[in-house]
Amino acid sequence: VFVDSGQTFEEVESISLKSGHTRIPVLKGKEVIGIINTKELFALRKIGSDSWDSIIRPAVVISDSAPLLKALKKMQDKK
Repeated sequence: VFVDSGQTFEEVESISLKSGHTRIPVLKGKEVIGIINTKELFALRKIGSDSWDSIIRPAVVISDSAPLLKALKKMQDKK
């Protein structure tokens, strides 16, 4: 499950509702540019906003070959 950066608010909202996930990757083409939290998306809807790009957060990128403890440390540092 992912959303594209060019999708409308309604499309992103629909994908997030159907998926049931709370965090969804955002892609621009084939590149992951960030992650959205669906709770923030629904908060935007509540205030009447139709722009969702303000809630895109940077994604933590970890190599497939990274040792587990090093990967966990990197994720905790980015929290």
